[in-house]
Amino acid sequence: MKPDAAATALHQLFADEWQARLQRQPFMASQRGVRAADSEVPDLSEAAQMAALAEDRQFLERLDEIARSDLDAEDRLNADLFAHLLRGRLDRGAYRPWRIPFVSDSGFHTAAVMSVEAIPFQTLAQYEAYLARLSKLAPYFAQGMGNMRQGMADGFTMPRAILPMLPPALRLWQWKSPKTAPFTNPSRRCPAASRRRIRKGCGPRPRPF
Repeated sequence: MKPDAAATALHQLFADEWQARLQRQPFMASQRGVRAADSEVPDLSEAAQMAALAEDRQFLERLDEIARSDLDAEDRLNADLFAHLLRGRLDRGAYRPWRIPFVSDSGFHTAAVMSVEAIPFQTLAQYEAYLARLSKLAPYFAQGMGNMRQGMADGFTMPRAILPMLPPALRLWQWKSPKTAPFTNPSRRCPAASRRRIRKGCGPRPRPF
């Protein structure tokens, strides 16, 4: 492969992997300004996790086809770092780590909340997309809890010494009233006329999960 072709192939690989990651992680995509993702939530199912690993293997295979000797020093470094990133994800994936879906300070529950604070709302369409995302949160949380229950059934959990520290950390993410929950913050920033239209589209309150 000629040097120019090798560099082009490498940069295209970087771009393809980044797009795949944005597709897998709509919360992150929204935070990066990909507003088409605003109505979506991540798929936490085991099938989706395994598909992501298969895609990462394909990315690594593409990377291995690019000879490092055809790259300049900067791209060789980038290629080595990218290989480390992909191999790390594949090595961790062998343990099916999604069965431990959260730790003391982060997890699937915090990702949903933090994404709200990082997204600007400027149009009615963006508020409506957010409502569509909210309607998908119950299945999203159910997937996360299902993964955790599978981990418990498999004996794959965090160390016993850490478990007593989890309830206090989780209580920080509980709110006594919807008015104080971060999920309702966008409605307080919405223009009054749009707020009325959004309320009509809210539909029934979601069932507890």
